[in-house]
Amino acid sequence: MRSEDGRLGGQLCFECTAEEGIYRCKDCLYAVLFCASCIVEKHKRSPFHRIQAWEDGFFTSSSLKKLGYVIPLGHDGHCCKGQPDVICDFVVINVSGIHITSMRFCSCRRSGVPNTRHDQLFRHKLFPTTLKLPRATFTFEVLDSFHLLMLQSKISVFDFYRALKQKTDNTGLKDLPDYYKRFLEVVRAWRDLMAAKCSGRGHDPEGLRATKCGQVAVECPACPHPAHNLPEDWENAPTSRRWLYSLILTMDANFRLKNRERVIKNDAQDAEWRAINQANQKRSASYASTSVGGVVCGRHGLVRRNGFGDLQKGERFVVLKFHLYGHGTDCQLQYLVNLLPGCAQSDLEDPECWWAHINPVSMSTKLMSPWSRRETIDDHARRWNWRKITQFGTSLSKGLDEAVRMKARHSALHSQFTESFPLDVIHIWEREVSKWEKDPLKPNPFSDNLRCK
Repeated sequence: MRSEDGRLGGQLCFECTAEEGIYRCKDCLYAVLFCASCIVEKHKRSPFHRIQAWEDGFFTSSSLKKLGYVIPLGHDGHCCKGQPDVICDFVVINVSGIHITSMRFCSCRRSGVPNTRHDQLFRHKLFPTTLKLPRATFTFEVLDSFHLLMLQSKISVFDFYRALKQKTDNTGLKDLPDYYKRFLEVVRAWRDLMAAKCSGRGHDPEGLRATKCGQVAVECPACPHPAHNLPEDWENAPTSRRWLYSLILTMDANFRLKNRERVIKNDAQDAEWRAINQANQKRSASYASTSVGGVVCGRHGLVRRNGFGDLQKGERFVVLKFHLYGHGTDCQLQYLVNLLPGCAQSDLEDPECWWAHINPVSMSTKLMSPWSRRETIDDHARRWNWRKITQFGTSLSKGLDEAVRMKARHSALHSQFTESFPLDVIHIWEREVSKWEKDPLKPNPFSDNLRCK
């Protein structure tokens, strides 16, 4: 590690051995030294690497732009042979940092091929900050890296952009261009475009504007979907198999995913102090929504399409399976899901896992605009669903093996327990259970009618 900051090798260029080697790349695998022309030639296909120059006994920051390299965009790395090119200074934000470059735009007019500046940038995986005479761009790599980090570690745009600036200059002494606000806008556009692309919305003749609510959601392929994964006559299935085609949904509320009111009315004193502004307000008065309600499929834990909605102060909530065992015996026997035919040992607590995943985002989303907040939560839901689906091969197989093993064990215990009762008593119990399953208003056979006095 100590030798990393020193000059290794000989004095001559590693490639041509004719000129003095004083330049190296900080991002390439081999830290060999090149002359100016050789290091430019080596980096024509990777122009956003960090270049360093050996000066006065140590390495200093340099760039391909300082060495005279101009990035050509029009002809896949070659200069345009037709119209005169347009050369512009350009700011490029990549995972390796913030780069000041020069770019050569092609002026050719090719039939049927859009060739505006932003078209050329997009073709080279560069996302411009504007579509009208852009001067800065974000690489697809940095946008994809931030998107993945945001979904996994919940990092904010502010912290990520600060890390890029520190990677470029960790002293904070250089006057780097600030494109933080543009990064916010581009990230939102990138997120929505990726969702539309993965959902196949680009093939719609009417374009993205024809996208309806829920069409970019990642749906659960294991849940029943008529005309997709159900037999033709599934509605008339016998009672013994009807549970296979039933949809189990779980609902829960999250009181951390609040959203503050964007417009705050000041009093006549026009005070800017929070203590004065909130002196006469209730705790939730400054929130546009105090929580969210969510719907998750009960068997597999995926967030449902259009399964989220903001909750306002004053709405009422009921407790279903969550903490049901803390309720009285009568409540348990009436609402216990484990007594429903076909439900088996479904967990039905997946909303809690989803809330644990999304809760760290609440510190950011509560200050966002309503639409940005909604897009952020939807983005995390898509990623959550996708990861669930990719793990179906392991999780469903593991659950099936466990179910087969436990079925054999409990069937043996049930048979052994049944043999300890007379047959006439067993027949009476079976009839009572059958009547109760058909009509829940009938006496519950699982209740204990004995009362201790």
